[in-house]
Amino acid sequence: MYKSIMNFVMPRPMILVSLLFILGIVIQSNLKLPIGFLGIMTSGFIAFALFRRQSGIILLLIILSGCLRVALDEMVPLTHLSKFIARVDSVYEVRAVVVAVGETRRGTPRYLLGPKTINQMIISDGSMILYSIDIQQEVNPGDTLIGHMLLNRPRDKRNPHEFDYREYLEGKNIYYEAFLEDAKDVIIHHRGASSISLLLLDMQDLISNHFHNYLTPRSAGILSALILGEKSEIEESTRNDFANTGVIHVLAVSGLHVGYVSLILITIFGLFRLPHQMQMGSVIAGLLFYVGLTGAAPSVMRASIMASLMIVGGILERKSDILNLLASAAFIILVISPAQLDNIGFQLSFLAVLSIVTLFPIFKTVVSGLPISKTGIFGKILYPILDLFLVSLAAQLGTLAITIFYFNKIPIVSLMANLVVVPLIGVIVATGMSFLILGSLFPILSRLWAATIEGAVDFMLWFVQMCAQVDWAYITMRSIQHFELILLLTGIFAITVMEYRKVIRLWVILVLLWMGIQSWQSLLKPANLELVVLDVGQGDAILMHAPNGKTILIDTGLRFGGKDMGKDVIIPYLNYRNWPEIDILVLTHPHNDHIGGAQSLIENIDVGKVLMPDIEYESYGYNVLCDIIHSKNIPTSPVFTGYLDSTLKPIYFRVTGPKRYDHSSRPSNINNTSIVIQLFYGESSVLLTGDGEENMEHEQLHLGRLLKSDLIKAPHHGSKTSSSQAYINLVEPQVCLISLGKKNKFRHPSKITLEKYIKLGADVHRTDLEGAQVFRSDGKVWHRVDWKHDN
Repeated sequence: MYKSIMNFVMPRPMILVSLLFILGIVIQSNLKLPIGFLGIMTSGFIAFALFRRQSGIILLLIILSGCLRVALDEMVPLTHLSKFIARVDSVYEVRAVVVAVGETRRGTPRYLLGPKTINQMIISDGSMILYSIDIQQEVNPGDTLIGHMLLNRPRDKRNPHEFDYREYLEGKNIYYEAFLEDAKDVIIHHRGASSISLLLLDMQDLISNHFHNYLTPRSAGILSALILGEKSEIEESTRNDFANTGVIHVLAVSGLHVGYVSLILITIFGLFRLPHQMQMGSVIAGLLFYVGLTGAAPSVMRASIMASLMIVGGILERKSDILNLLASAAFIILVISPAQLDNIGFQLSFLAVLSIVTLFPIFKTVVSGLPISKTGIFGKILYPILDLFLVSLAAQLGTLAITIFYFNKIPIVSLMANLVVVPLIGVIVATGMSFLILGSLFPILSRLWAATIEGAVDFMLWFVQMCAQVDWAYITMRSIQHFELILLLTGIFAITVMEYRKVIRLWVILVLLWMGIQSWQSLLKPANLELVVLDVGQGDAILMHAPNGKTILIDTGLRFGGKDMGKDVIIPYLNYRNWPEIDILVLTHPHNDHIGGAQSLIENIDVGKVLMPDIEYESYGYNVLCDIIHSKNIPTSPVFTGYLDSTLKPIYFRVTGPKRYDHSSRPSNINNTSIVIQLFYGESSVLLTGDGEENMEHEQLHLGRLLKSDLIKAPHHGSKTSSSQAYINLVEPQVCLISLGKKNKFRHPSKITLEKYIKLGADVHRTDLEGAQVFRSDGKVWHRVDWKHDN
């Protein structure tokens, strides 16, 4: 195997260089080695290499260069925006240059600002996003904006395995979201001198306006995404359809577009009859301009760098190896910005090309053995279709591990969808570019090109939507761990450097290794009870995972205004943890912030049984939910004080409220019908209280010291109408967990309630301030998990 790998790598030295540089980036990203130490190490190895030229020293220097590149990125001046700490609810006078103007998906104007001063403090670098619908003046890139703004840090990761919006923005050098205190006080100084960046923005606006002048907003949005890389105008439902069909990659500017641009540039510069070297230099300059025009997306940078290197190789009369060019492009991009290594677009782009280059020829060799003539009519039709299918198969197989790792999905229908969508994209891009160039010169032809684009876009969207609605469009599966990602990538790409028999032998070894690691993980995994209070905003969703693998879910968060906590938070978390079913679902009471997400959950996850209060409640959502539970034949049980459940041994729980009532004596306040559960594992206990208020708490006081629990989920989100002193004195919790939304309209939690728990000596943890709360118990002691750092 080693010999096969070396035979593959040695003729392509940039593969080894890129891999070692990436290793250095990974090492520094995890170990955070001091830059002084790295500098000393590098200097020492360079001095050693000057006296004794050994290949091993050179390889170590490449690794150290990766470490140093990351360390240099981590060195920012004190005047950088990332070093500025804005106080909560404080207003600052900001003087900033407008970098870009756009809209959110909901149509709210947004302005990307490069602040120059904040309260007279100089800011040297970094950006912020201003959201405002009240600015009446015209604002253009390059203008200077002065106003009083409230600065907030962007939302960070609120639940384990959730998308980290703050980290995403910081990767784009954006550190704050801003909101104007008074739009009437805003001062706009219109720009004077221009620059390359402003020229690019003006060009983007010119192209986008040309599209919108002749096309419907939907088609103009698709064309802007395909040619400019601007996806903000694409509807969320359309994005989801493309993602579920496995063809979301076509909405990114890619090598296909760079190929068209190269062809256009070569044609244009060829008309001027310039010397060949000058023509090729002009083409490279044009490609660099196109990279800037599309926002320097990883796929465009990759394709443009590879095309430029190929042109340079042609000028120097050097033979180009596609894999060496691919590795060179990766190295150049990572030298410019090592943070791109974590960019999923970077990973997918390079893996897709790598898999097409390496796997497609192997598949092509297999297909060439078919007993069908290539010169016959049937063969002339079949083989081009097969080639397109095999390219799609290669790309999907090569990116399969990454797709599972990030999205927990295996697209199935995409193999067939790509046969239609990819050629259509080629038609749309080619027509769109000719529409852009020739349509501007000959306006009379613009309508013809526009009609062609409209027809192609309409058919593509219809086809993708149809594919997305197929039941087997994709398979949802659990997240894979990092070691599984490495094993899967190794197994897939092994066929490019090894003989088939050796590949089969390797796969057997990899499967055995996977089974061994899984077995050891199961054996070494402690028998813990896990409590997860998910951050679902103003609502409750609490998961309890028992040592025997069984799962209880208490409430499901809200479903309102486009938010569905069952679909958006709970199901992704269950998939991430590989918890395939809910054994017991407890719906404490029928308010939307506690049952809203249950509909999506029950439709997509197996539920063993449902515990809910015996109540009639006039609510459309509640009635629909009851109908779904009935249609799924899920056993349901109304529960009251005294209910005991020991079916999930070694844990058991009892219900301490509400007291038994008939419909005529039901509490008038629905909150006081909440199911209150006290759960035990060995000597550990937790009290989960729903939205019960003081009246309900009073009805439980007769239980006395039986209420004592290590942890309590504060009743009714910590409101002042709950957590009576007598009640929490009996519970005597060591930890108080409060599930609530940030800056909620109810002003939860109450300061009075917080003081009660603090005086009792309880540690208070809130989802609005800290995100999800995770605790584990070994049956004796609870331990809080700092998942933001452990994850």
